[in-house]
Amino acid sequence: MSKEYSVVVVGGGLAGTYLALNLIREGLEGGEVALVANEWPPYTKHVLVPIACGEDPSTAYLGVSKELIKSGVKVLNNCLAEGIDLSRNEVRARCGSDYLTIKFKYLVIATGGKAFIPPIKGVNLRGITTLYTLDDATYLSKLRRSSKVLVVGAGLVGTSLTTKLISRGFRVGLIELKDHVLPQVIDHELSKVVEEYLRSLGVVLKLGTEVIKFVGSGRVEGALLSNGFLSTDAVVLTTGVRPNTGLIQGSGIELSGGAVVINDYGMTSVSNVFALGDCALSKDLITGKYVYRPLGFVAAHYAKLIPKYLVRGEVVKDRGVLPTIYEELGGAYVVRVGLSASEANSLGIPAEVRCGKEGNLHYCEVLSYGDLIGWEAVATSHHHVIKSWMYYNEIAGNYG
Repeated sequence: MSKEYSVVVVGGGLAGTYLALNLIREGLEGGEVALVANEWPPYTKHVLVPIACGEDPSTAYLGVSKELIKSGVKVLNNCLAEGIDLSRNEVRARCGSDYLTIKFKYLVIATGGKAFIPPIKGVNLRGITTLYTLDDATYLSKLRRSSKVLVVGAGLVGTSLTTKLISRGFRVGLIELKDHVLPQVIDHELSKVVEEYLRSLGVVLKLGTEVIKFVGSGRVEGALLSNGFLSTDAVVLTTGVRPNTGLIQGSGIELSGGAVVINDYGMTSVSNVFALGDCALSKDLITGKYVYRPLGFVAAHYAKLIPKYLVRGEVVKDRGVLPTIYEELGGAYVVRVGLSASEANSLGIPAEVRCGKEGNLHYCEVLSYGDLIGWEAVATSHHHVIKSWMYYNEIAGNYG
């Protein structure tokens, strides 16, 4: 392929698709943009849990893909980028049995993340899967109701999946290495509320527990734990996400913790290469530090920011992203605005937590030197969660 594109986007997920679309909305001609997509059409991962529990897979697909194609963007679907040559401004891609070389003026890396699979003995047994792709969700949707399922990892995905499976008649054990659920999301005081709720649903909750090995003859039949043994018909690993940056290893693009380092407007250490989404770092609004947050709203933030520079040369000094998390866990709702105390401490900010209760709303304020830097809540009514926007505006106003 001899044509040089103004912008080549590698990655056809949410980040890459919306960035390409915003390039057009900012005024770039569709024929100047190429999108290299290993998976197509693009889909949102936010609905993978409902799909894993039997809901229609078509609900995951992003409708904007039709608008993107209509705009004239060259979508190279079912194409895997296998290498980049920054000295020649070229991307090499394999499309089925064909190999293509795509030239670019600017390159955007939007290769996303990949599910982390812990090095546990027996992890390759049949019946063990992650929940990071649509294929994973479709596989889980075929499990027989009343099956026993072990979910390893009590973060947002694992906890949400657990409550959904329970509601569909599955028997579920939830295993977490740390001593409380949602360890990266909310602080310990509120985790206790969620744990009590999970046990009330019938979840077998194993906290502070390590999986020693999975056992079975060809297919998983159980898990040997640091504090016992649980039999199972299936295992779902929801143990986190890692940046998918194998494509740029050794290219000279700076990485930190495996994720692409970017500046205030998404530029990498190479001036004509940009990055966003689950493969890259992002700027935290409160601390100004760059952190790894593989969340959809973070990708959406940079999908708007980067095109302003690429199309109009507009250097937007990024304030950063204010973490805002909302998740429905069956009949409970978890929300967080800003930093948790544990995340603040990990970023070098001393923090204290003040918690309270208003009816069925349990909440905690996170403060540093008297300033509000975070607000967390667990509620059994959606209406109570609306209060989070008041705190969002207060924190954003303090640091904007």
